[in-house]
Amino acid sequence: MLAVRGAPGTHDVNLGVELIERLKGDGDVTALPLLDKAVDDRKPPDQWPVFAGRPAVIIVEGWCLGAEAVPSAELEPAINTLEKQQDAQGVWRNYVNEQLRRVYPRLFSLCDVWVMLAAPDWNLVYGWRLRQETRLRDKCREQGFDDSALMSPEAVATFIQHYERITRRCLEQIPARADFLLSLDEQLQIVRISGIDEE
Repeated sequence: MLAVRGAPGTHDVNLGVELIERLKGDGDVTALPLLDKAVDDRKPPDQWPVFAGRPAVIIVEGWCLGAEAVPSAELEPAINTLEKQQDAQGVWRNYVNEQLRRVYPRLFSLCDVWVMLAAPDWNLVYGWRLRQETRLRDKCREQGFDDSALMSPEAVATFIQHYERITRRCLEQIPARADFLLSLDEQLQIVRISGIDEE
Protein backbone atom coordinates (compact mmCIF):
# COMPACT_ATOMS: atom_id res chain seq x y z
CA MET A 1 0.00 0.00 0.00
CA LEU A 2 3.00 2.29 0.46
CA ALA A 3 3.70 2.03 -3.27
CA VAL A 4 0.95 4.64 -3.72
CA ARG A 5 2.34 8.16 -3.74
CA GLY A 6 1.61 10.72 -1.09
CA ALA A 7 0.47 8.90 2.04
CA PRO A 8 2.46 9.60 5.21
CA GLY A 9 5.43 7.25 5.19
CA THR A 10 6.11 7.66 1.47
CA HIS A 11 7.78 11.09 1.60
CA ASP A 12 11.47 11.84 1.97
CA VAL A 13 10.86 13.97 5.08
CA ASN A 14 14.59 14.43 5.74
CA LEU A 15 15.02 15.89 2.26
CA GLY A 16 12.09 18.24 2.86
CA VAL A 17 13.51 19.44 6.17
CA GLU A 18 16.98 19.86 4.66
CA LEU A 19 15.57 21.82 1.72
CA ILE A 20 13.53 24.22 3.87
CA GLU A 21 16.40 24.78 6.30
CA ARG A 22 18.76 25.46 3.39
CA LEU A 23 16.33 27.96 1.85
CA LYS A 24 15.93 29.67 5.23
CA GLY A 25 19.70 29.79 5.62
CA ASP A 26 22.38 32.12 4.31
CA GLY A 27 21.21 32.51 0.74
CA ASP A 28 23.15 29.70 -0.89
CA VAL A 29 22.26 28.20 -4.23
CA THR A 30 19.66 25.48 -3.67
CA ALA A 31 18.57 22.76 -6.10
CA LEU A 32 14.80 22.22 -5.84
CA PRO A 33 13.71 18.57 -6.21
CA LEU A 34 11.14 18.22 -8.96
CA LEU A 35 8.47 15.52 -9.12
CA ASP A 36 7.35 14.13 -12.45
CA LYS A 37 3.78 13.19 -11.55
CA ALA A 38 3.22 11.43 -14.86
CA VAL A 39 5.78 8.75 -13.96
CA ASP A 40 5.41 9.09 -10.17
CA ASP A 41 9.07 9.77 -9.43
CA ARG A 42 11.53 12.61 -9.10
CA LYS A 43 13.13 13.96 -12.21
CA PRO A 44 16.91 13.43 -12.36
CA PRO A 45 18.84 15.99 -10.24
CA ASP A 46 20.34 17.60 -13.34
CA GLN A 47 16.79 18.65 -14.30
CA TRP A 48 15.97 20.29 -10.95
CA PRO A 49 15.55 24.06 -11.03
CA VAL A 50 18.01 26.05 -8.96
CA PHE A 51 17.18 28.91 -6.61
CA ALA A 52 19.85 31.41 -5.56
CA GLY A 53 19.42 33.44 -2.39
CA ARG A 54 16.92 33.41 0.42
CA PRO A 55 13.23 33.48 -0.61
CA ALA A 56 10.78 35.88 1.02
CA VAL A 57 8.22 33.07 1.20
CA ILE A 58 8.43 29.28 1.00
CA ILE A 59 5.18 27.51 0.18
CA VAL A 60 4.87 23.89 1.24
CA GLU A 61 1.73 22.13 0.07
CA GLY A 62 0.36 18.65 0.41
CA TRP A 63 -2.76 16.59 0.90
CA CYS A 64 -1.71 15.41 4.38
CA LEU A 65 0.14 18.54 5.50
CA GLY A 66 -0.67 19.21 9.14
CA ALA A 67 -2.29 15.81 9.73
CA GLU A 68 -1.80 14.52 13.26
CA ALA A 69 -1.57 11.03 14.70
CA VAL A 70 -4.56 9.70 16.61
CA PRO A 71 -4.91 7.14 19.41
CA SER A 72 -4.61 3.64 17.94
CA ALA A 73 -8.18 2.80 18.92
CA GLU A 74 -9.43 5.41 16.42
CA LEU A 75 -7.95 3.39 13.56
CA GLU A 76 -10.64 0.73 13.92
CA PRO A 77 -12.83 -0.28 12.23
CA ALA A 78 -11.91 -0.08 8.54
CA ILE A 79 -13.79 2.80 6.90
CA ASN A 80 -13.68 1.88 3.20
CA THR A 81 -13.20 -1.01 0.80
CA LEU A 82 -9.45 -0.50 0.52
CA GLU A 83 -8.93 -0.75 4.27
CA LYS A 84 -11.26 -3.77 4.54
CA GLN A 85 -9.64 -5.71 1.70
CA GLN A 86 -5.98 -4.66 1.80
CA ASP A 87 -5.47 -3.67 5.44
CA ALA A 88 -7.87 -5.86 7.38
CA GLN A 89 -5.40 -6.16 10.28
CA GLY A 90 -4.68 -2.41 10.34
CA VAL A 91 -0.93 -2.79 9.73
CA TRP A 92 -0.80 -0.03 7.12
CA ARG A 93 -3.08 2.30 9.10
CA ASN A 94 -0.93 1.92 12.20
CA TYR A 95 2.27 2.46 10.21
CA VAL A 96 0.93 5.69 8.68
CA ASN A 97 -0.26 6.85 12.09
CA GLU A 98 3.15 6.15 13.63
CA GLN A 99 4.84 8.12 10.84
CA LEU A 100 2.59 11.08 11.67
CA ARG A 101 3.51 10.70 15.33
CA ARG A 102 7.30 10.32 14.98
CA VAL A 103 8.54 11.60 11.61
CA TYR A 104 6.34 14.42 10.31
CA PRO A 105 6.25 16.82 13.31
CA ARG A 106 9.81 17.92 12.51
CA LEU A 107 8.75 18.99 9.01
CA PHE A 108 5.47 20.55 10.16
CA SER A 109 7.30 22.57 12.85
CA LEU A 110 9.09 24.50 10.09
CA CYS A 111 5.78 25.95 8.84
CA ASP A 112 5.12 29.39 10.30
CA VAL A 113 1.69 30.11 8.80
CA TRP A 114 -0.98 27.53 8.01
CA VAL A 115 -3.42 28.01 5.13
CA MET A 116 -6.06 25.36 4.46
CA LEU A 117 -8.01 24.92 1.24
CA ALA A 118 -11.08 23.19 2.66
CA ALA A 119 -13.32 20.97 0.58
CA PRO A 120 -16.99 21.27 1.52
CA ASP A 121 -17.31 17.49 1.65
CA TRP A 122 -15.16 14.37 1.25
CA ASN A 123 -17.53 13.06 -1.42
CA LEU A 124 -16.33 15.70 -3.90
CA VAL A 125 -12.72 14.53 -3.74
CA TYR A 126 -13.12 11.74 -6.31
CA GLY A 127 -14.43 14.06 -9.03
CA TRP A 128 -11.75 16.65 -8.34
CA ARG A 129 -8.95 14.09 -8.41
CA LEU A 130 -10.28 12.45 -11.58
CA ARG A 131 -10.42 15.85 -13.28
CA GLN A 132 -6.80 16.49 -12.31
CA GLU A 133 -5.66 13.13 -13.67
CA THR A 134 -7.57 13.66 -16.93
CA ARG A 135 -6.00 17.08 -17.45
CA LEU A 136 -2.54 15.69 -16.74
CA ARG A 137 -3.09 12.86 -19.24
CA ASP A 138 -4.24 15.33 -21.90
CA LYS A 139 -1.18 17.51 -21.28
CA CYS A 140 1.19 14.55 -21.48
CA ARG A 141 -0.32 13.39 -24.75
CA GLU A 142 -0.21 16.87 -26.27
CA GLN A 143 3.47 17.20 -25.39
CA GLY A 144 4.43 13.60 -26.24
CA PHE A 145 5.34 12.68 -22.66
CA ASP A 146 5.01 9.27 -21.02
CA ASP A 147 1.64 8.97 -19.27
CA SER A 148 1.96 5.31 -18.27
CA ALA A 149 1.79 6.01 -14.53
CA LEU A 150 -1.45 7.98 -14.79
CA MET A 151 -4.62 6.46 -13.36
CA SER A 152 -7.88 5.20 -14.81
CA PRO A 153 -11.15 6.28 -13.15
CA GLU A 154 -11.18 3.00 -11.21
CA ALA A 155 -7.60 3.53 -10.07
CA VAL A 156 -8.46 7.07 -8.92
CA ALA A 157 -11.34 5.69 -6.84
CA THR A 158 -8.94 3.24 -5.17
CA PHE A 159 -6.18 5.84 -4.84
CA ILE A 160 -8.22 8.35 -2.86
CA GLN A 161 -9.28 5.70 -0.35
CA HIS A 162 -5.68 5.78 0.93
CA TYR A 163 -6.40 9.34 2.10
CA GLU A 164 -10.02 9.12 3.18
CA ARG A 165 -9.37 8.59 6.89
CA ILE A 166 -6.76 11.36 7.12
CA THR A 167 -8.74 13.76 4.93
CA ARG A 168 -11.92 13.38 6.94
CA ARG A 169 -9.95 14.02 10.13
CA CYS A 170 -8.18 17.04 8.64
CA LEU A 171 -11.48 18.53 7.48
CA GLU A 172 -12.73 18.25 11.06
CA GLN A 173 -9.61 19.39 12.92
CA ILE A 174 -7.42 21.70 10.85
CA PRO A 175 -9.92 24.56 10.36
CA ALA A 176 -9.62 25.37 14.07
CA ARG A 177 -5.80 25.41 13.82
CA ALA A 178 -5.35 27.14 10.47
CA ASP A 179 -4.24 30.75 10.35
CA PHE A 180 -6.24 31.17 7.14
CA LEU A 181 -9.12 28.98 6.01
CA LEU A 182 -10.13 29.14 2.35
CA SER A 183 -13.48 27.38 1.98
CA LEU A 184 -14.10 25.94 -1.48
CA ASP A 185 -17.34 25.20 -3.28
CA GLU A 186 -18.04 22.22 -5.52
CA GLN A 187 -16.37 23.96 -8.47
CA LEU A 188 -13.15 24.59 -6.49
CA GLN A 189 -13.93 28.28 -6.18
CA ILE A 190 -13.09 30.09 -2.95
CA VAL A 191 -16.37 31.14 -1.35
CA ARG A 192 -15.11 32.27 2.05
CA ILE A 193 -11.82 33.30 3.62
CA SER A 194 -11.48 33.15 7.39
CA GLY A 195 -8.58 34.39 9.48
CA ILE A 196 -7.87 37.70 7.80
CA ASP A 197 -7.78 40.59 10.24
CA GLU A 198 -10.49 42.94 9.05
CA GLU A 199 -8.96 45.99 10.66
